[in-house]
Amino acid sequence: MAKRPRIPRSVRASPTGLKGAVAIVTGARGGLGRAIVARLLSSGVRVAALDLKAPLDRRRSSNFMAIRADVT
Repeated sequence: MAKRPRIPRSVRASPTGLKGAVAIVTGARGGLGRAIVARLLSSGVRVAALDLKAPLDRRRSSNFMAIRADVT
């Protein structure tokens, strides 16, 4: 069995350890996806939000991009 990669404690303990990272969130218009997008953005993460439906209400900025996409 392969060893699981070790994740630094600072990253596991707090989303702020991800500041400057880039995240892709699928299902971003749903309740859980929307909450994840909001939490990541508040933690300084750059987010690409993907969903089948029209993009989220948020405008494109240097740290956020909404994309209509089918990832199946």
